[in-house]
Amino acid sequence: MEEKQVTVDGETRKLDLPYLVIATQNPVESQGTFPLPEAQLDRFLMMIKMDYPSHEESIDILKRFATEDPLDTLTPVTTREELISMQAQAKNITVSDLLYDYAARIVEATRESDDITVGASPRALLAFVAAAKALAFVRGREHCIPDDFKELAVPVLAHRLTISSQYNLAKNARFASKRDMAETVVSRILDEVVCPTEDFSK
Repeated sequence: MEEKQVTVDGETRKLDLPYLVIATQNPVESQGTFPLPEAQLDRFLMMIKMDYPSHEESIDILKRFATEDPLDTLTPVTTREELISMQAQAKNITVSDLLYDYAARIVEATRESDDITVGASPRALLAFVAAAKALAFVRGREHCIPDDFKELAVPVLAHRLTISSQYNLAKNARFASKRDMAETVVSRILDEVVCPTEDFSK
């Protein structure tokens, strides 16, 4: 994943850009599947949890599938060239030194927490900033703001953390999964790390 290439029968092949891997995990039907090691999880930019649809969303699903399968008429929303261009533009989003410091302190706090055995890596910090830049770009800004990092801290960092066995035992009755525990710890870290309040549009 990191090298953007695959090796089959000893032959290595570079993959064209844009290169990405999307994986799904069903927490119910886990027999025959195996948890990814931490080093592999660290290579996924973020983990997004999908809950059941709301009542209104369920009705929308029923209507969309009432007469035909919408997947049969699915069309691209962008081209390869446009996506590569957007990725390049997102890299040019401005991040102030105060926000670099803020992002680093959030990541470093995961390494210092007694509730976490393995904290977020330098790769996680790079991913954290890259994701914040992309979010700012999507929202039409030329600069990042603290809310970009607050919004992305859980999806970018939580899946990379190893929760301590003591915290796991103490909180297990209240949480459905280690993922839920990690989300709670990251949320608490966000509450504890002082957020800069300057005007980042200047």
